[in-house]
Amino acid sequence: MANFETALSLTHARSNDPVLVPLDGSPLAETALPWAVVLARKWSAPLLLARVVERDNYGAGSPAPVNSSERELEVAAGSAYLHNQATTLRAAHPELTVYTELAQGDPTITLLEMEQLSGARLAVLTTHGRTGLARWARGNVAEKITRHGVAPVLLVRPWDQPEVLAGRPADGRRGLRVVVPLDGSSLAQGVLPLAIELAAGDGGELIFTAMIQTHPEQSIGAYYHPRIEGQRQEANHYLDRLCGEVRAQGVSARSIVGIEHDVAGAIIDVASTESADLIALSTHGRGTLGRMLNGSIADRVAHAARVPVLLYRPPVQAVARDAVSVDIEREQTTTAQTEFKHATPELEAGARLTGESWVDVVPSETAAVR
Repeated sequence: MANFETALSLTHARSNDPVLVPLDGSPLAETALPWAVVLARKWSAPLLLARVVERDNYGAGSPAPVNSSERELEVAAGSAYLHNQATTLRAAHPELTVYTELAQGDPTITLLEMEQLSGARLAVLTTHGRTGLARWARGNVAEKITRHGVAPVLLVRPWDQPEVLAGRPADGRRGLRVVVPLDGSSLAQGVLPLAIELAAGDGGELIFTAMIQTHPEQSIGAYYHPRIEGQRQEANHYLDRLCGEVRAQGVSARSIVGIEHDVAGAIIDVASTESADLIALSTHGRGTLGRMLNGSIADRVAHAARVPVLLYRPPVQAVARDAVSVDIEREQTTTAQTEFKHATPELEAGARLTGESWVDVVPSETAAVR
C-alpha cells in the first residue's frame, strides 16, 4: 500500500510560481479566468495570462498564410487584448499580481515552453475555446498540454463557474469541496498534497472515493463475490486511515466506497451528488482496488464530468518505478497461484464446477491494499 506520509512530503510550489491561463481571444476561453482567480487568491500566487499568435495561421477557416503586415496587426491586437484582460483583473482584484506574455509559434509547443520556463504551478484551460485556429477550436491544444505538460491542469467547461457550482460564493480564502478518486497506489495518491491545499479553509472538504470495479457475473442479486467484498473492506479501512491523517491537519474529510461496473460514471455521479466544486485525480494509478485509475478512466472523467477536473501527472520516474513493482507483484502472484493450485486439486475441481477463475478463488497478497 502507498505511504500517505510520503505523498504529503512532496515539494510544494513556491509562492511566486504562477497560475497559467492560456487565452485565445474568445469569450469561451475566458471562462477559465474566474477559476484561475479563485486559485491564485487561495495560494497568493500570480496569474500569467498567455496568448500565442500562430506563425503559419492558415488551414481550416483561413485559406492562405497571413502576410507580415497582417501578422503585425494580429500581434498588436493580441497584446492589446492581454493588456485589457490584465487591467480588468487588477481592478477587480487589487491583491492579485497579473502578468501577460504574448508569443509567436505553434500554440501547443509554445504554451508548453511557457509552462516550463515560468515554473507554473497549475494551468487552467477551457476545453471549448473558439478562434480561427482549427487546433484551438477542436480542443487539441488543451488535450496536448494535459498529456505533455509538467504542471497539473484544471480543465474547465464554459458552464463551470465557481460562483454557482456549490451554491456558495467564490472566495479565495474558503476551502473547496474536492472529490479525490483513489485506488490504493502511490501514483493515485500523488494528487493528495494539491487536493489538501484546495480543500483547506472554511467550507472545504475532501471526499475520498474508491470504486471497486466489478462485472455482472461477479454478483448475484445484492451479493458479490467474496473477493469483491474483501476489496470493499480493505478500501474502507484504507480510506478511513487517510481521512484520519487529513483531519489531523485541520481539513474535513470523509470517504465513499462503491462497487461499480462503470467506474468513471460512478466518480462523475459522486461529484454531482455531493455538490463538489471539482474532481482531482492522477492520470495514472495501478492500485489493487479493482485496478481503478487507469488512463482510460481518467480520460473519461476529464471529458464527461459536470464539474471542473484537475489532472495531476505523476513524475515519469514514479510511473516507471510503479510499473516495475506491479510486474514483480504479478509474477509473485502467478507463482503463488500455481503452487496453491498444485497443492489443492480439490479446489481446482471446485473452480471448474462454479465457473470461477483462479484469480477469483485463490488468495492473493496483491488483493490487499499495499
